[in-house]
Amino acid sequence: MVAATIGVLLLAQAGQNAHFTTVLFPAFLLIGLGAGTSFMPLLSIAMADVPTADAGLGSGIVNVSMQMAAALGLAVLGTVATNHTRQLIASGHPEPAALTAGYQLAFLIAALCVGVGTLVALFRLNGPPRGEDRQALRAMELENAAEPMAT
Repeated sequence: MVAATIGVLLLAQAGQNAHFTTVLFPAFLLIGLGAGTSFMPLLSIAMADVPTADAGLGSGIVNVSMQMAAALGLAVLGTVATNHTRQLIASGHPEPAALTAGYQLAFLIAALCVGVGTLVALFRLNGPPRGEDRQALRAMELENAAEPMAT
């Protein structure tokens, strides 16, 4: 997630004449690396406490939550970029410069959100249970699996 934060910060610094090979490609590479290496561990953490019998439901809820958060985030950032661009155009800035500044603000806010998410993941989330905790969780799952499911 740190790599994704740095990648989004690079995009926030990209100007009107940013070169693909020196600015954009490294930013996209870092975002892909950060997102690609964080999705599965975060999904594993989210599913760690879900009983085996409810794994399908838990996975569905986690995936829908991720999709909804992404859609909402994109809508908010797009709105921020559009409003900032319109304000700059109304105050007399050239359209290309205003558009670039709108996207830079949106990318800066996105980097802040990813950075906060990184800190939350580092300091507040626990990984899957280990040792005795895993054995206790397994015993509880076996006990719950023996009970009939409520309909």
